[in-house]
Amino acid sequence: DPIGWNVTLERAVPDMDYICELNNRLWGCSTDTNELFCSALGNAFNWYVYNGDSQDSWAVNVGTTGPFTGICTYQNNILFFKEDHIHMVYGTRPSNFQVSTLHCQGVEDGSSRSICILNERVYYKSKRGVCIYSGGQPSLISDALGDVEYTGASAAAFGDKIYISMTEISDPLAESWDESHGELLVYDTITGLWHKEGREHIRFFAVYDGCLL
Repeated sequence: DPIGWNVTLERAVPDMDYICELNNRLWGCSTDTNELFCSALGNAFNWYVYNGDSQDSWAVNVGTTGPFTGICTYQNNILFFKEDHIHMVYGTRPSNFQVSTLHCQGVEDGSSRSICILNERVYYKSKRGVCIYSGGQPSLISDALGDVEYTGASAAAFGDKIYISMTEISDPLAESWDESHGELLVYDTITGLWHKEGREHIRFFAVYDGCLL
């Protein structure tokens, strides 16, 4: 620069715990600031654009306590989870985005990968067990597993079944207990039956080319 000026340009991005995509925007949440965010329309690099139009980015603070534990899209809305709350963001543009908060069983901390959707219902691992959410209060569907404690779940929907791998950390009915171990469980959404398929500890699931990986 012949004048001797130095110019630095940068784009700030919030420090977010979980991110997903909906309607050509990225959405995220930050435990540090207890905020929900979305990027500018069609631009994942701009999170602080406020020009007063439908392409603006957006942010809001929520009043609930505790860390965020997961995120997903559901019926053209965004669900932000904490262990004891679900925040749903709905609307079509920043000027009419609204947050609805439900005090309920949310996603267990450490089980963000358990969130999956099948037939317009959201399944996930809460502190008490596996839950199903379709609006309103979530319902616990894992009573058949007894008083066994599980944690650290990951899951996937495939066919009419939910495949979920969790770490078993206690079993009050076990005659002997050596150490925690993984268990692969399958929930049949048609019959409502649970099946134990093995002791695999699966960290990630993916559905690809008609197969569950």
